[in-house]
Amino acid sequence: TPYDNAYCALIPRDPTSFEVDGLVNINSNAGYVKTTGVDFNLQYGINANFGFANESKFTFRLSGTYLISWENNPIAVVPALLYDCAGLFGATCGDPYSTWRGSLRATWATGPLTASVLWRYIGSADDDGTAGTVAVAHLGSASYFDLSGSWNVSENFSFLLGIDNLFNKQPPLIGDANNQQANTFPSTYDPYGRRFFIGASATF
Repeated sequence: TPYDNAYCALIPRDPTSFEVDGLVNINSNAGYVKTTGVDFNLQYGINANFGFANESKFTFRLSGTYLISWENNPIAVVPALLYDCAGLFGATCGDPYSTWRGSLRATWATGPLTASVLWRYIGSADDDGTAGTVAVAHLGSASYFDLSGSWNVSENFSFLLGIDNLFNKQPPLIGDANNQQANTFPSTYDPYGRRFFIGASATF
């Protein structure tokens, strides 16, 4: 390695065989992660003139994050190792750190009925360039849409149902070692496709 710092002295080597001799194992804060960005949340409600009750309302909620920087330095005393992963993914950055992420939910509530649609958005990202030639150097933005509804049958009983990933959006495939697992990033994208759920609750 071209870097020489105080941590190297903790790994002494035999002058003849050059094997590690007397490794000093201590705890230290060797590196750091520093991120800056803007989180925002906006909500607006408006009365509706139709529904199953006198009170009917639309509610809109927009939440998101604008990532300005995501700095990663595994060894703080070596500034050359500092890497800003904002908008990138890959061998050094790992999961995509999209510049923009957010969600928009629209909800209609009227009497015992509540219905909503959710738009989940993940912005694009580029390969960080630290793994050489890769099969996928750019990941486009991804949008997922979810539907859900609930009905209060009585004061003591209600049920709900919904669909996640309504349009069966598939995760991007990355056919090289530059991925997390299953040829993609399942912690970022939806690997399951369209799915349905139903539930009920009762109180006694």
